[in-house]
Amino acid sequence: MEVQPRFDEGGVSIAQTLLPFLAASFVSAVAFYAILTIRGEGSRAMVEGILGIFVFAFIAFVSALVLVLPVMIFIPRLRRPPPLVAAPWGAAMACLVPTVLAGGIFARGTYAYFGVMGVTAGLVYAFSVNLRQSAK
Repeated sequence: MEVQPRFDEGGVSIAQTLLPFLAASFVSAVAFYAILTIRGEGSRAMVEGILGIFVFAFIAFVSALVLVLPVMIFIPRLRRPPPLVAAPWGAAMACLVPTVLAGGIFARGTYAYFGVMGVTAGLVYAFSVNLRQSAK
């Protein structure tokens, strides 16, 4: 008897990961931009700040679709990760973004910013997908 892989293992389909990805991208972008603003590197102007958040959220969302979603397609259990897995995985994936986009020419501090953004995104994703599944 042949065993067929289940692509909805863990009760989460690929389509159900998109809203948590979007929430994680937006919250992590807010955290990222807040850190930049506190350190004096972000814009304090409201319009520029809001635009900056949306730009960072878009980059985070596309990065999640390109770097994280393919892994989730082939390893369905990762669609519903525990927070202790999601946080370091998010940090690792987020640190790949500057490396891929700019060939790794950023300073170490930049990687720390992306790491914080990734940890935030991973935790928000894990909590939102688990909360969404427990509500069903």
